Amino acid sequence: MNLTADEKEFLELVNVKRQEKGLHPLEVKPELMKAAKIKCEDMIRYSYCEHFSPRLGRIGKILRGLGYKFHLAAENIGIGSNIHILFSAFLSSSGHRNKILGHRYYFTGVSIIPKRGGIRIAQVFSDV
Repeated sequence: MNLTADEKEFLELVNVKRQEKGLHPLEVKPELMKAAKIKCEDMIRYSYCEHFSPRLGRIGKILRGLGYKFHLAAENIGIGSNIHILFSAFLSSSGHRNKILGHRYYFTGVSIIPKRGGIRIAQVFSDV
């Protein structure tokens, strides 16, 4: 699985924060990486930053379209100048922080794509 340097670093930030809170690290799954990339590319192509894609629906629909079976899935999305600013912003938002520190999530995938002097990010979480 080919992760960019930013994706590797972002996932390390997530797992360090989880371990600080006594949580298990999230394991990267190729299927979740693919879903995150689909979401991130869709946000760029159609110029939006929302959890509902007018074309693809919510993350659960994207995962089901890939044949991925899950009980619980969620996503964090964002636009920012770099991964450290976005990670800090995620931790400052209860909704985003609750996903990063969710004890029911065991797996993740992330896509970070440079765009107009900043980055776009989609991180997907799953329980199975």
